[in-house]
Amino acid sequence: MRQLYFPLFLFLSLLFLDACTYTQKIKDGKTAFEQKQYAVAGPMLEKEFNRTKDVKEKAKIAYLAGESFDRMNNAEKALEWYLKAHKNRYGEKATHKYAFALKQAEMYAEAADMFRELEAESTSMFNYRKETEACIAAVKWNKEKNDNLYKVQQVGFNSSDADYSPTIYEDGRLVISSDRPSSTGEESYKWTGNEFSDLFIVDPESGTVELLPGVVNSEFNEGTVAFNADFSEMIFSRCGTAGEQDDYCKLMKSTRDGNNWTKPEILPFVMDKVNYAHPSWSSDGKVLYFVCDADDGWGGFDIYEINRSQSGWGEPRILSAIINTEMDDMFPSFDGDTLYFASDGRGGMGGLDIYKTYQTQPGKWKIPENLKAPINSGRDDFGMVITKNLEGQIIQEGYFTSTRMDGVGGDDIYAFSKKKPKPVIKPEPMDTPKVVIPEPVVEKDIYLEVYVYGKTYTDPNNPKSSVSGKVALPDTRLQISHSSNSESVQTDENGKYRFKIEKELDYRFFASSSEYYNKSAVFNTVNQADTEVYRLEIILDKIFKNVEIKLDNIYYDFDKWDIREDAKPTLNKLATTLLQNPEISIILGSHTDCRGKEGYNQELSQKRAQSAVDYLVTFGVSTNRLQASGYGESSPAVSCSCNNCSEDEHQANRRTTFKILDQ
Repeated sequence: MRQLYFPLFLFLSLLFLDACTYTQKIKDGKTAFEQKQYAVAGPMLEKEFNRTKDVKEKAKIAYLAGESFDRMNNAEKALEWYLKAHKNRYGEKATHKYAFALKQAEMYAEAADMFRELEAESTSMFNYRKETEACIAAVKWNKEKNDNLYKVQQVGFNSSDADYSPTIYEDGRLVISSDRPSSTGEESYKWTGNEFSDLFIVDPESGTVELLPGVVNSEFNEGTVAFNADFSEMIFSRCGTAGEQDDYCKLMKSTRDGNNWTKPEILPFVMDKVNYAHPSWSSDGKVLYFVCDADDGWGGFDIYEINRSQSGWGEPRILSAIINTEMDDMFPSFDGDTLYFASDGRGGMGGLDIYKTYQTQPGKWKIPENLKAPINSGRDDFGMVITKNLEGQIIQEGYFTSTRMDGVGGDDIYAFSKKKPKPVIKPEPMDTPKVVIPEPVVEKDIYLEVYVYGKTYTDPNNPKSSVSGKVALPDTRLQISHSSNSESVQTDENGKYRFKIEKELDYRFFASSSEYYNKSAVFNTVNQADTEVYRLEIILDKIFKNVEIKLDNIYYDFDKWDIREDAKPTLNKLATTLLQNPEISIILGSHTDCRGKEGYNQELSQKRAQSAVDYLVTFGVSTNRLQASGYGESSPAVSCSCNNCSEDEHQANRRTTFKILDQ
């Protein structure tokens, strides 16, 4: 997935650090990058690159510099540093980022060359083939943009900072998000070096911009807003909560009180440890659409809907794979029954592109249509809002946001108008019309080729070694399901199975091969390039038996063994793996460092291991497949004299692991 950067995704992306983190003294670019102080990291990494002689270190520094400038929305500098990382052979990650940076710069021929190079070398060849095809389409759309019905121009109220996500407000005004200097709060945001983002009222006629009154704006970041029909209520996103450790982005509600707005409250369906953003009401005001990155999503950020009635909120529902992709789908807005949204998971012209669609029946959506150039560009285009539907030669007016090159700030708001399509002129009938019987349209058959591979490792006996490639897995069992049908097949000697498919159907696969973990996959033609033969790759992970595998991000409070919220995502994934592989049994182990008494460490680690096992059981994993083992300090990952162990070495020894039993 393409890296997210601020401010476009400030309310979507990474957790904020403590306020004290922003003031910590930064000694090097890597530390600044890890603390998300990208405005500090970029210049420091540039200097470190010039001082460093080691080629591998230069490649790493160049890549981090590219990441820093990318997240600051400095596309030109990001492209420069990704190229340096690529030339210094940092690997596929750098080439991947360089290819997408070329695409966003609308250097489509060069980008296509990079995608072809990645296609030849990567295990994700089909995705890169789609990107090559998208580059070819983007060249065509740019050539045809003057014939498009849309005309685009900048607005006068943009600043040299970020201005984005316009929303219709009363009396013909707009509410936008911006991090211009007049924003609330005294601290600057080290991610960008700018102010924190606030909500502003804009009068497009006069160009005046003023802070939204009341207590909605805070010392944190406020993002996209949605108003009800009479502008008596707003729902918006905020990232950061004073005095709390949970700094995920939340949806909040405020009601009008005269000319001000009341203290915001978090919406009741918002879950912990999930980022929420981009609220938007359906045209009838009964359904709220929003985006979040919950674990049940299709991937990246997905669009959800939730009903609200007089009795309260319903349950959130994720939109189907017709809308959502494995990447980011966001910024929903409605004009009548038409849904506009932005996505970077459909090829497109570069970053996020704007699409439109509508429901053909409840819950069923038409395949989204790319609005093409000049609405879309190589950069990010998002947040479309229709302000007027007209009669005459101009039939529609509105606004959207773009990070394209001709802007005055990082993100800028653009106005657009849409012309009435030219009428189709029918030819005059001839005196003796010639009757032409059209040939019947024959729908071409379309096929899907499923390839199943297994990962290979530099050390075949060590799961901690790097992945060296993939190998075809013949005779793999594939369970294929769609609609109400299901069948079981096997791959051929090349790990392939080919069959005829129908359009606009979700196909679900469950692959099983001895010595590898089972894995599920989903395929839908609506998010793929138009072709007669599609390709899906399912890459299985190798099973290493009787080898200890560390579970990342499993931490416990001091002298506690309860499962913390930040440990649940890792254990959730392990539970999914165990449920998909019912033949596997594991020992789940907990280790402490050497500090404390040996007996105490042994007892504490046993309780922690048992807590993790008990948590897995709640998902339906049989207790017969799970063993809890507390190792205390008896089996350190790093051997060191206890009094001389560094804090990093102690941390490495405090770990939770699992081992697959050889039954």
